[in-house]
Amino acid sequence: MEASLRTALSDDEADLRLLRFGVRIVAEHLGISERTLRRQFQRQGIRLRDHIRRRRRELALRLLGGDLPVGTLASRLGFSSSQTFARFVRREFGETATGLRRRIRSAGFVDELA
Repeated sequence: MEASLRTALSDDEADLRLLRFGVRIVAEHLGISERTLRRQFQRQGIRLRDHIRRRRRELALRLLGGDLPVGTLASRLGFSSSQTFARFVRREFGETATGLRRRIRSAGFVDELA
């Protein structure tokens, strides 16, 4: 796997940039073209859209476990508003962000994540 893709796949900050600012900004940060970044994902059999969705889910779960206000969390994950983030959480996890946050913080949910 090429170093830039390895970085893009494993770096939370790179993924947060991807979610907030898009493919072009991440490619620039990695020093490659947008097309090259997309091609690298494709070579690994990963659709960029699927990677973004998976990482957005993972990061949402991790960030909801913290103390950031939902509006701040929504912005960090690249959502245009808290309402858009709320719809994403309900669609992806079947509950509200507040309900999910409570569940993440409970011991039972931590076990489910492991």
